[in-house]
Amino acid sequence: MDLSEWIESGRWRATLELIEQLPWASRFRAAMLNDPDYADMIAEAQLRQEAQGSDDGPSVAEFGPVEQRLTTLIDLMKVQVQWSQRQAGVKSPSKMKPEPRPKTLVSDLIERKEQEIGLEVASQFGFDRSDFFMDAA
Repeated sequence: MDLSEWIESGRWRATLELIEQLPWASRFRAAMLNDPDYADMIAEAQLRQEAQGSDDGPSVAEFGPVEQRLTTLIDLMKVQVQWSQRQAGVKSPSKMKPEPRPKTLVSDLIERKEQEIGLEVASQFGFDRSDFFMDAA
């Protein structure tokens, strides 16, 4: 594949899609993040995304086994900090959010199925779906 041929033939969209698929740790990505115009555009987009409260998490393609383990360790450290605060006498330590993980249809379905199992167990004790603060599904 010769990128110069793609650009000469006007295949801009395919070229940009290929560039977007480059690994996050590539030299090209590093150069882009150090370009003043691009960095400004990315910073604005990230601030806008944070203001909207987007909960997408990291990309699945960039979230390998190492990132999974590190995320788990960070979450465990947050639990340790909360436990230490309680042991030190803090009456209500600040609640720390878990680190974001990639959101996929599979993760959404697993979460829904776990909720259904929980509701099924709760119904055995006489509770109803309306007893919980959930949207009616």
